[in-house]
Amino acid sequence: MMDIQLGEPEVGDSTESNIRPFKCAACSKSFTRRENLKRHTRSVHRNNNTQLLKCAHCDILFSRNDLRNRHMKKHHADEVQIQETASQHPLPNSSLEPEILPITEEQAVQDDIYISPLQDSIGFMLIPQYIATYFEKFHPTFPFLHKPTFDITSTQIPLLQAVACLGAVYDAPENDYAVSKTFFKSGYEFLSAYIERDTSRFKELWVSQALLLFQYFAMYSCNDGLFLFAQKIHRRLVDGTRSASMLQPSHTEERLNEPMSGQITTSVHEQWNNFIAIESRLRIVHSIYYMDSQMAVTCNIKPILSAMEIKYELPCREHFWSALSPETWNSLRQEELSSFSEEDDSNGNSEPRPGQGLLYESMMHLIHRGHRDQQLKILWYSPFAALILVAQIQMMAREVISASIFLYSNIGNEKNRHNLTMLTEEHRGPILQALMNLADLIPKRQSINVSCTKEYASNRSLWHSVWIAWHYTALCLTHQDALLTTGIVECNIPAAISTHWELGKPRAKGHRDIYDDQDVFRIVDNLGQVLREMNTPPLSINSSQCLEDPFTTILGFKTFMIGWRVVRLMMLNISHSESRETRRKQHAGLYEAPTQSVLMSIVRSIESKNGYGEGSDESGDVGVEKESENAELKYLEWADRTFEKRRVWPIGGWMATVLMEEGMGTT
Repeated sequence: MMDIQLGEPEVGDSTESNIRPFKCAACSKSFTRRENLKRHTRSVHRNNNTQLLKCAHCDILFSRNDLRNRHMKKHHADEVQIQETASQHPLPNSSLEPEILPITEEQAVQDDIYISPLQDSIGFMLIPQYIATYFEKFHPTFPFLHKPTFDITSTQIPLLQAVACLGAVYDAPENDYAVSKTFFKSGYEFLSAYIERDTSRFKELWVSQALLLFQYFAMYSCNDGLFLFAQKIHRRLVDGTRSASMLQPSHTEERLNEPMSGQITTSVHEQWNNFIAIESRLRIVHSIYYMDSQMAVTCNIKPILSAMEIKYELPCREHFWSALSPETWNSLRQEELSSFSEEDDSNGNSEPRPGQGLLYESMMHLIHRGHRDQQLKILWYSPFAALILVAQIQMMAREVISASIFLYSNIGNEKNRHNLTMLTEEHRGPILQALMNLADLIPKRQSINVSCTKEYASNRSLWHSVWIAWHYTALCLTHQDALLTTGIVECNIPAAISTHWELGKPRAKGHRDIYDDQDVFRIVDNLGQVLREMNTPPLSINSSQCLEDPFTTILGFKTFMIGWRVVRLMMLNISHSESRETRRKQHAGLYEAPTQSVLMSIVRSIESKNGYGEGSDESGDVGVEKESENAELKYLEWADRTFEKRRVWPIGGWMATVLMEEGMGTT
């Protein structure tokens, strides 16, 4: 079997003999048998001590010459006399066809095969740089790998390829992702062959981790063929985790989480390794659920994983997960954040409190806060857990909206126009209550000026995603998603963007929804919060590169479309009423004030530079009137600039393109 190592090597069994005559020349480890030393050298120090040998007739690599010769005699008998070097053999076709390389399970397991793209090329040599870029720019927005123990010399090559695939996106975003596509092709084809006949291999964490990263790239690369791969990978991940019973803790994990009264206390290093293994599996499962929700929101694809299936705790605090050593981790867990109502003695018990709670149970607490046995702890340092909870509320809202749309379409009247929101207050109330209860547990947007701790600042990118997702979900309770209300399912993200643009544009009165006054005021506050947050996206430290994750950009685009309709509606209320001069004389601006207030609130949100929309509300009548006349043009120009900056992933370019084709305004 392939030697899989996660994190640091485990301490040897205490029952083994103390005599270890076979010492590794590259490190301090020693072994009782020569075979163990050879296996250690091949797996851990293969990049230093071993020159990978390539088959002259295919792209398979071997660690020993005799293995390569045996492979060629067995699989290339007719061509064995025509030997070529690895550098003379062309690279595999870069076109991504849904095929599997002719690698059998026997080859993969018995022949010590390693598949590497771009061998002896610049792309291959830059893998360490791509991995460093991944952890600097992508990992803060999707932290499901354990960075402190990620070791390039011991991690399986397909996982290295997956990490490098995303790192290359941020390192060279303007090259049509050629390097990333090559990493994707080679790594995914190997993984497909590796798990094709044995789905239990999903229990090997690196397999699911690599597939998740490949799915992310395939989904957001805006390539039609790759998006089909993303759907295929997602289905394989969900089916694989189900068949491997990965959606709930194993008996071993449950025992490791239980208090060890009366038992011999294990070392801190061993406890840390156990924590990493359990938390890694937990984060894989929650990440699969999060990707499921992203596909639903982005393209209206039906979700295939329910929150009720997930029996794991919510992800732990981020600085708990990113602790650099067992000692730091142990120190942090002694001080784990607890409820304000407890008489907390954090140094009195060496065992941590239970986690945040199961995903479904946590949601029940948010809806029914009176359940004392389902208490959620404060989430100030748990942005990933907060993001998963927002995603679950979002999925719950979509289910209720879908049912309401079905009932409205089949039972309601058949008029062309209908109310903006299809949710009754009875259905809207519990979902909004869950959002508000969650907001009580997470830091407010303004808290970034109050909390200057290193832990809080390091999670700024993730909180950016949480805040936008929270306010977008609240918006959808009043202004439902266009794809969801029409039932349109798109097969790729560019098509979803274009369709949402066509469905979401302002329409003539006979074809637009009916906006009640309360609908407008419910929308404006959450709309303004998202627009202000979009003005302050996470940026690269050494450049102005926007590091906002593509799903958050999509939520921002959907929010922009909602705002455009409101801006147009307010403009119509001003221009199609009595003349301003007559209204000033007769009514002293009484009826114009609410409209101007809504319009100016949106304008100030897009003009804010610090995310708060600071500025005086005491504008003169002439200034307000002039601003309102140009409000729609300003709004569209702001959108063009905003999405143009989001160029790491091609999504921002697609959004800027549809704005340009529209001519930035139809006044």
